Amino acid sequence: MRTLTSTRLVLRDFIHSDWDDLYTIIGDTQTVRYMHFRDMDASACREWFLGSIDNSTIPAPDAYNWAITLQHAPHIIIGWLGIGSASHPRYEGERDFGYVLHKKYWNQGIMREALRTVLTFEFDTLGTPWISATHSILNPASGRVMRAVGMRYTHTIADIDADGMPSAEACYVIQNPTHHAKETP
Repeated sequence: MRTLTSTRLVLRDFIHSDWDDLYTIIGDTQTVRYMHFRDMDASACREWFLGSIDNSTIPAPDAYNWAITLQHAPHIIIGWLGIGSASHPRYEGERDFGYVLHKKYWNQGIMREALRTVLTFEFDTLGTPWISATHSILNPASGRVMRAVGMRYTHTIADIDADGMPSAEACYVIQNPTHHAKETP
């Protein structure tokens, strides 16, 4: 099982017994109101979860789905952070991420710590040159997390939300400090 650690956290691959904890988080409409999980029923969420477990058995997967746990309780899932190849890359080798955290742990620096840990793994172990992410402009807390780990705002894109209404996503990027890559056309 892949594991990353930080001062307060253990990030690890998901296991089957994590489902109930994870669904408590991704099944909560307030927690996921700006995320793709919002539109997924329990069956679709479970399918995604099982795919994440299958993916974790690949020696060098394209995507990592980290279960976020506390050091003193590594069997209790408090969040998820997933990272993989960017769907719309602007930079060669770019990867992007998404995350969700149980609302009980909001505003405690937990996601910032988890994201720093994953960025270090991506840059130092995998050699990832660029990492990007977006967040709904209605969720400025995610932008604060991204800026706190050194990401910079690049632009805002128009989008359509799950209800078919216009929305906007703020885009952020961070470059591996040891890599010098050019933007792709």
